[in-house]
Amino acid sequence: MKKVILFLSLTICYFFSFSQAQVSFKDARDGEVYKTVTIGTQTWFAENLRTTLYTDSSEIKNITENSEWKSTTIGAFCWYNNDIANKNQYGALYNGYSVNTGNLCPSGWHVPTDDDWKILEKQLGMNQNEIDNIKLRGTIQGNVLKVGGSSGFDQGNRI
Repeated sequence: MKKVILFLSLTICYFFSFSQAQVSFKDARDGEVYKTVTIGTQTWFAENLRTTLYTDSSEIKNITENSEWKSTTIGAFCWYNNDIANKNQYGALYNGYSVNTGNLCPSGWHVPTDDDWKILEKQLGMNQNEIDNIKLRGTIQGNVLKVGGSSGFDQGNRI
C-alpha cells in the first residue's frame, strides 16, 4: 500500500486487542464516534474514518479540484463528490501522502498493514496459500463483512 495515491473509502483503522469488542470509540481529536467490531483477536473500525485532523491536531488539507489532487505532494483529503453531506456515509477520502504520515488514525490505532489484512482474511476462512499470494487474493471473504454477515462489520456490500 506504500504506492497508493488515493486511499479511497477503505480508510479503516485497526487496533490489535485481546479485550472484548468495543461498542464504539470516540476520537479525542474531533469528537467523532466510530463503531468498532472485534474479529478474532483484532478490533477494527466498523465504519470509515471521517477525521480532518492528524494525530497532532494539525489540519489535513481539503482539496476539491481534480488538477490539484493529481499534482499535490502533501497529505490531503476530500469528501465523496466534494460534498460534506457524504461525510457520515462514506467518510473522508485520503491520498497516500496523508496515509503514509502514520498520523492519520487516532492514537493507539493505525491504517492496517498487509499483515493485518492477512490475519483478518485467515479469520474469515481464506486458506494460507491464498493469503500468501502477492497479487489479488480472496474469493468470498468480503461478503462475510457486509451487513448481515457474521462479523457485524456494518459497511454493506462494496462489490
